[in-house]
Amino acid sequence: MARWNDAVVALIDEQGITQVELARLAGIHPDTVSHVVHGGHCSTETLEKLAAALGVDLGELFGQPADERSLTLKRDRVVEGNRHLLEPKDRRAGVFAHPPATPLTNTLARKKSRIKMETEAATTA
Repeated sequence: MARWNDAVVALIDEQGITQVELARLAGIHPDTVSHVVHGGHCSTETLEKLAAALGVDLGELFGQPADERSLTLKRDRVVEGNRHLLEPKDRRAGVFAHPPATPLTNTLARKKSRIKMETEAATTA
């Protein structure tokens, strides 16, 4: 059975975060995270904070996932954590390439076109 430090290291790598970021998310000192990662002992409270910050059940820190459901949950966490990479750049920035057409925008477009045609007709006459 793996010790919790192996699980913490694997989850840090899986989520692409640093020990300092994990410490901030868990609300503990970065030295404490380093101590755990290097095999040091810690309180159950610290392990609970680390598990919560990593988005896993406390039990996952004490061993490898043993069943298909655990593996599926782990895969889903990775996918969810990287979902922003699957979205088009324009949507990530909050910008849409083409705003949706509405009756109001259609009416304004027709009015703008009519004004433009009237202006061109008046300048050529």
